[in-house]
Amino acid sequence: MIELAYYAGGLRFSKLEYSYELDKLKIGRFDYFNKHLGMNDYMGNFRSWLKRQSVTLIVGIDNITIVGWVMTEKWKLNAKDGRSVYVLRGIEVSPSIARKGIGRTLFALSFKTCSGHMLTKPVNSVAKAFFLSMGF
Repeated sequence: MIELAYYAGGLRFSKLEYSYELDKLKIGRFDYFNKHLGMNDYMGNFRSWLKRQSVTLIVGIDNITIVGWVMTEKWKLNAKDGRSVYVLRGIEVSPSIARKGIGRTLFALSFKTCSGHMLTKPVNSVAKAFFLSMGF
């Protein structure tokens, strides 16, 4: 686990590298991916993603509870300019702390960690507004 940043109130942001790092953590309450995509086993998904070298998973942690996450995946081919290409596959913040800049922080850390080109595909109007506000 690589500590990336700290936020007001003790929230910390970390890049997870190995699935066993999740053994020390709990999952917070998340709604969107559960409700709309049937993702009800977040920890199972996180463990599976961390087995792939192409995945970067950054989490926001309050005490020992994951309250936000962003997952990007590196494409096998680089862009024409030679830079890496990443696809933002998912970003989510626990509804109890949403709209406090945590999603922006997760995205910024993801963008900083995955240098190159970042592709997004907003799946709803809230996501579209979020990415537009981030300059996409």
